[in-house]
Amino acid sequence: MDGLLEAPLNTPKRLVCVAFPGYVNNVSRALDVLGGESRISKVFTTGNKRLEAHLRPKDVESIPLYASKAHCCGVVLKIRRRKTPPPEGSSEPAATVQVMGCVTTKYEFTGLADFQYLPPGVNKATAGPASYSHAVSITEPLSAAALVETDFLHIPSFLFCRSDGPLSFRAYTKPRVDRPVSAQFIPYSEDSVPLAPIKPQKHFFTPAFQKMFEERPVWSTQAFYNVAVQRVGKKASRVVIKKINSTLAYMFSSGPWRLCWVKRGYDPRTDPAAAKYQVLDFRSKRSVYLGKPEKGRSQRLTSSMGPTMAKPPSQASSVSLVRSVGSTGSAAAAAAAAAKDMESHVYQPGQKVNQGQKLFQVCDVILDDVQDRMTSGKADACTEKDGWLSSGTMDAMRAVLTQHVQEADMYSEAPAAAAAATDSAT
Repeated sequence: MDGLLEAPLNTPKRLVCVAFPGYVNNVSRALDVLGGESRISKVFTTGNKRLEAHLRPKDVESIPLYASKAHCCGVVLKIRRRKTPPPEGSSEPAATVQVMGCVTTKYEFTGLADFQYLPPGVNKATAGPASYSHAVSITEPLSAAALVETDFLHIPSFLFCRSDGPLSFRAYTKPRVDRPVSAQFIPYSEDSVPLAPIKPQKHFFTPAFQKMFEERPVWSTQAFYNVAVQRVGKKASRVVIKKINSTLAYMFSSGPWRLCWVKRGYDPRTDPAAAKYQVLDFRSKRSVYLGKPEKGRSQRLTSSMGPTMAKPPSQASSVSLVRSVGSTGSAAAAAAAAAKDMESHVYQPGQKVNQGQKLFQVCDVILDDVQDRMTSGKADACTEKDGWLSSGTMDAMRAVLTQHVQEADMYSEAPAAAAAATDSAT
């Protein structure tokens, strides 16, 4: 066919394409921006690395652009054209084509450039190399005279944005509406307590909840939920309880009765008998007294601003996850949620506590040592830290509770460890 050029394809070289973020007038300077040939080769051989492009290679404060690795299919051709047309009757073509290589991998800078810092004293028009001879290492607090110097206050940020790509943003035309149901919180320092509302919440469970507050003016959230389910059924969910109690009770944000439902119009700070309703904050780490190594929480920041790309999850793990959730995961999750909701609010001797932090009321801790300390440790005035109990009484009661929980866990772990040792020996 006329105008068609042919070129042999004999085992071409494998090349890597880099879409340079700019116009290249000097190849050596372009390679310096990318870190040199050694840097490019190192990034190419490491699968999860991203190629960096520093617009100012000699400036340590230059925040780079990042290029991700992608697969492609292309061919690099070298075409030569004759400056003069071939003579008439000659079979020589007007141009020759040579295959230089095949491109299967490319690096493309698809992200946005982050903000750039310019050191003090650098011409912003030229943005030439900066001199860091004046830089110092701050190892101790600076004096008042040193703070006057602007060079000492030049502490650049590592980056401004967590992502180098545009993020979706949904603008709401309507203003955000406050939640219709919310408990009324007051600080301990508040002089007065909320009274009964003008329009109480009308609900089928309202009379039952009113009777509960007549029997006991202060309830922890777990205690109220457990008793309400026993009296009116499982339809008394936490949402329904919060909706009704928002008109029947209030909560203290601090103090001895914090995070408890308190009957409206009742002030436990003026009633010495309210000492039995005070909150006993139990906190303990099982790994501390069981001798087990404590496992740290794994935190990962899913961000695209960085030299390393996040690895996608394997297909096998995703398939196994889908199977487990689809078959028995939903039932197990529902059972676990139900067990957590119905966890007992009363502590008895020998009972295990599966939570690292739990709020008990003193009247719900069925331990003789705790009840005796409450009876003998009454105070004449109510304080924000200890309530109607003397100083140090709450700490002593917490220590007694912690000791009982530790002993219960140790006794339960001992038979399991003995059974495991017997099985391994046989």
